[in-house]
Amino acid sequence: MPRPAIVFLREQNCGEVQGYLYSKPIPFEQFEMLLKRNSGQFL
Repeated sequence: MPRPAIVFLREQNCGEVQGYLYSKPIPFEQFEMLLKRNSGQFL
């Protein structure tokens, strides 16, 4: 179930979000690994 903030943003036609809505800060190495693993997909 989407969090209320995300539902609100979608209702406002907001197609981009960042920060704590999806992930707490992580080290660069971990972020790089996520990018490689999810290449071509939205995180």
